[in-house]
Amino acid sequence: VKDEAMVEDVNNILNAGEVPNLFPGDEVSQICETLAGKAREIGWTDTSTAGLLRLFVQNCRFNLHMALCMSPIGDAFRTRLRKFPSLVNCCTIDWFTAWPKDALLTVAGSFFQDIKMEDQVRTSVQEMCCYFQESVAELSNRYFNELRRHNYVTPTSYLELLASFRGLLDIKRGEVAAAKSR
Repeated sequence: VKDEAMVEDVNNILNAGEVPNLFPGDEVSQICETLAGKAREIGWTDTSTAGLLRLFVQNCRFNLHMALCMSPIGDAFRTRLRKFPSLVNCCTIDWFTAWPKDALLTVAGSFFQDIKMEDQVRTSVQEMCCYFQESVAELSNRYFNELRRHNYVTPTSYLELLASFRGLLDIKRGEVAAAKSR
């Protein structure tokens, strides 16, 4: 999160359905003018500024969908949940745990499918990346048991591993091609 004010706005949307003082007066007038015709069409009886703004907020609530992705790691997350309780009370929370081996292999297969290499090599690369992720997770558990310190191994770190491998492969293939052309 780059700016906590954004989280406050999201909290307001979740809690009240709108962000207070979001629009200056001229934009409020423009919104009301735009909605006046639609309000008549649907039989909305309150055509005052406040009534039209309620219609606007109602439409926004119906049409706005948000997905918030946050890492639960560290104090910042807990502090944010204490400061903005609507993140817990007004949301459906999906916790993603470690990916199983077949998911790691499938993601790696998808990530490397368009890279030119033999199928046997591709399968070996997928298994190697999966092994890296699983062994780091295992070592992180041992690290916690021995030193009581966390090292988090997340699906994001696996995706970064795959991207790094792919980038390094591109660089090395370029170096080999340049060396061949000399």
